[in-house]
Amino acid sequence: VFRDTFRSNGMSSVRKALAIEFGQEWWKNTKATDAIRQCAAPSVQYDRLINRLHGWFDTLLEPLVRLHLVVHLSGGAFESKLGALLRPLGLTAELDNLFEPSLIMRQCAEWRGMDSAACYQTWNGGQGALIVVDKQDVDLVASHAKRAGIDMQVAGRITSDQGYAVGLTSRFDGSRVIYP
Repeated sequence: VFRDTFRSNGMSSVRKALAIEFGQEWWKNTKATDAIRQCAAPSVQYDRLINRLHGWFDTLLEPLVRLHLVVHLSGGAFESKLGALLRPLGLTAELDNLFEPSLIMRQCAEWRGMDSAACYQTWNGGQGALIVVDKQDVDLVASHAKRAGIDMQVAGRITSDQGYAVGLTSRFDGSRVIYP
């Protein structure tokens, strides 16, 4: 998984959090300036890295690694994108090593009174994209991500021994979030 911020996900929810904390005209409140800047941080772009891994910059179009799955983790994507792809195959995703959400995401969640499941459903919990590769290719992907200046870590694993589910361990509070 690659690290990111809100990625333009759930910005209505972010604006509501700012209004709760800084008032209905939060954009005029000078105390809100830092929070607004953090919420508006540009998204990380992964397309060049993923294209490189997929071989699209190679003249022979030879992939560097086999990409089994690429998921842009927008709001709701753990269930609607990842889940939709795994469900017909009867596969389980166990994501127990996600990135920590940013401080501003934690603050917005607190201001809104959102639980972990809502934070991953509405935003992305600080995750930007998820790619599934063979275990032996992880180090190669990590080296290319590092060269591209992209934070990456192994988020978990895909298995076939439990039937379909997407389970994640929340980095907001340690709770389990399951999308059956």
